Amino acid sequence: MASNADSFSALWAVVGDFNDIFYDRDKCGGNIVKTSSSRGLTHFRDTQRLVDLGFQGSPDTWRNGRQSNALIMERLDRGIANGLWRLLFPRATITHCTRHASDQSPILLNTAGEKPTGTPRSFRFELVWVQDPSSHQAVKDAGKWNCQGSPTFQLT
Repeated sequence: MASNADSFSALWAVVGDFNDIFYDRDKCGGNIVKTSSSRGLTHFRDTQRLVDLGFQGSPDTWRNGRQSNALIMERLDRGIANGLWRLLFPRATITHCTRHASDQSPILLNTAGEKPTGTPRSFRFELVWVQDPSSHQAVKDAGKWNCQGSPTFQLT
């Protein structure tokens, strides 16, 4: 891919599952990422002077489906582009959509960068949750996570 990228003088972007992470904050749970294991993708991004298009939505795009301490969450899917592409689509956004029946979240590239219409719903605590005995255990289990990385994943 790197040799192909060198031959492009035009604008281009790649969106999809890279099965790798750029930053430590892109992973929560599991073994600590060794710099050498993700060096290929980072090296490609840096040598080609590509930019990560960022994202809206959940910080992870993949989960291993396990519970508590065994849960691993990673941002494996992303969009990257060269500077010319970014100049043509300055408002482009990547959205991590809701996952259904899969360990992977679909991602959506919107080149117009229009924000979704409507007001996001705020969190509302329901008193009935306290009456369910399993809710107490769920809160205790959530507090046991040894989560490194982005504060977004951390429960305090």
